[in-house]
Amino acid sequence: MSAIAYSIKSNIWMRRGIYCGVGCLVFGLISLVALMIFGLRASPKPADVCVIYGTRVLSNNQPSRALQERLDQGLSCYQRQLCRILFVSGGIEPSGNDEAQVMKAYLEAKGVPSDAIIADSEGKNTWFTAKNIAAYAREHHIQRVIAISHFYHLPRAMMVLQRHGITEVSGDYPHQIRFADFYFAMRELTGIPWYTLRQDY
Repeated sequence: MSAIAYSIKSNIWMRRGIYCGVGCLVFGLISLVALMIFGLRASPKPADVCVIYGTRVLSNNQPSRALQERLDQGLSCYQRQLCRILFVSGGIEPSGNDEAQVMKAYLEAKGVPSDAIIADSEGKNTWFTAKNIAAYAREHHIQRVIAISHFYHLPRAMMVLQRHGITEVSGDYPHQIRFADFYFAMRELTGIPWYTLRQDY
């Protein structure tokens, strides 16, 4: 192959690579904007249960700021009588802290009766939370659920609830939005395809 032919071929592949990279970037930006719009437009509708998704607990066994924001939003739904049960779901952290029990204790301290709170300590991720709330919903003949999380997480959370058979899903989120939330929104772009394809019911 002559030097000229090699140069032409290299330039073709380089252009293709650039076009592919630009296309992926544009697709990613469009997906990110769509995800954020979906999450930010979520609003709660009257339901039987609010499911509050767990996140990090502090070393003193208190909710982190992000977790407290989710709990306060769920509490607001309960106080506005949008739901009658708060289903708090989280995992057991490596430190041994039980997210669900910390969430339940926080809500009880805010005046929510113990019998209005269901603590799910096996909700180690979004998939297992949906699996567990779906089992509770089937047992109690429930179809209406409000998902409570941060706006960037709501599209995936609501989609997975529907995949597990919850037919009427709405969402609500803490309205304190920070710059870091856009980073977490970008991470969601990898989680959504995986949860869309996942089949281990």
